[in-house]
Amino acid sequence: MPELPVAISPDSGESVIHFDSSAVCCDRFGLEAYSRVLIFRDVKVDPSYTSPLGLYCEQHGIQHSEVTLDGGESLKYQEEWGSILEHMAAADLDRSSCVVAAGGGSVGDAVGFAAAVWKRGIPWIALPTTLLAMVDAHVGGKTAIHHGGIKNVLGAIHLPRQVWVNPSILDSLPTEELRYGWAELIKSAWIGSGELLDSLKDGIPEDLIPTEDQLRQSVAVKVDVVNRDLHEGGLRRILNFGHTLGHALEMEHDLSGSHRWSHGEAVAMGMMFACHVARACGVSTEDWQPQLGSQLTRVGLPLRPAEVPDRERLIDRLLRDKKNHGGNVTLILPERPGEMVVREFAVTEIRQFLDTWVAAE
Repeated sequence: MPELPVAISPDSGESVIHFDSSAVCCDRFGLEAYSRVLIFRDVKVDPSYTSPLGLYCEQHGIQHSEVTLDGGESLKYQEEWGSILEHMAAADLDRSSCVVAAGGGSVGDAVGFAAAVWKRGIPWIALPTTLLAMVDAHVGGKTAIHHGGIKNVLGAIHLPRQVWVNPSILDSLPTEELRYGWAELIKSAWIGSGELLDSLKDGIPEDLIPTEDQLRQSVAVKVDVVNRDLHEGGLRRILNFGHTLGHALEMEHDLSGSHRWSHGEAVAMGMMFACHVARACGVSTEDWQPQLGSQLTRVGLPLRPAEVPDRERLIDRLLRDKKNHGGNVTLILPERPGEMVVREFAVTEIRQFLDTWVAAE
């Protein structure tokens, strides 16, 4: 008998997270409840993964269509995101329709946000196909796009009705994609502590494919927090460990216009910075950088920028981060594994922390 799925807002059943390594189980999606189904598939995802959905819709007389998206951060800029709305219009989606997002974190963010605003909200189903999407991006209902050089500044909390995590997909992912996802998995381990963090001490798999227990435990950490604070009124902010500086770094571009660092790489450096600040300001009596740095290094993630971006540009992004209040910068700091503290700092303090962090290399 399969284990019971994890549920966010279990009393209302708003979002159910399933773990299933078999093929897409269309008969469990409840597609008959929808007037139309529009499937968005990342071009990097094999068509065979979503084709059972189309076949099921045909067999049951459900109007459906499928379009491909070029996943990546560019999808979360307004011009590219607008194409998703155009596809939804072309499919003539009404309020009893449903969209399906098959892809990585950017696909879930962009399609989920489109579902949130289309006719004031229609249901969506998430089929995460990267490690990062499985343990973080497609879980918890945060959907968003970028604006004005600031990451995820336009968004909504819009829970997917279902999330289908298929661990077997990880076998086909390139090492680089797995590496990026480990940043969020390690983040969950430090927030939740317990078995997940202990498992990292025992060793990280050489092929970087986490065990199903590690996947479940990582998701469970986030679900536990989100169930207590869906709309980020307080507790949910701890899930932003590493994300304040991380988001500022992630929006850096190289000379070709490409992002210099992936989300996972930027969050890894952001967590290291948070550990530095925690020790420097007295939140923690212990320097956690060696322990965290060892775990990040084992999966091949950077600890600091090899070339530090313009400090004032970073600070400008930090000040415009959506998590801030009153002109201060909000950071999530580890007092110890399993104990996160939310602190606000003046810009002058942030400048000093950045200088001492970089100089300590």
